[in-house]
Amino acid sequence: MSMYAQLLTMALADEADLDLGGHDAPVDELVVELAAKRRVLARDPELARSAVSEIARQLSYDAQLVRICRRLGIAADPAHFEQPERERERLEELLAAEGVEVRRQGRRD
Repeated sequence: MSMYAQLLTMALADEADLDLGGHDAPVDELVVELAAKRRVLARDPELARSAVSEIARQLSYDAQLVRICRRLGIAADPAHFEQPERERERLEELLAAEGVEVRRQGRRD
């Protein structure tokens, strides 16, 4: 397991232990937060950021992505984040198939 996948696993485990993250929040609210986090990730990587803050942003987004997927019954395992960009894209596509458009910030019903 890559170091990134281990960090994501630990972040989700710590959150569960501390009962953080708004697990009872409506999925639509979680998706709005996810879309906001996605916009931050999409910003120009050349901006002056530290490696630590960039990893923190990615972990925040990916943890939210995993949470939403799990809430909707989509299998999402932090161990699959060996290549984070590829797993993000795969999960976003699965969400889109379920009517959750992260890029459009909402859910089609």
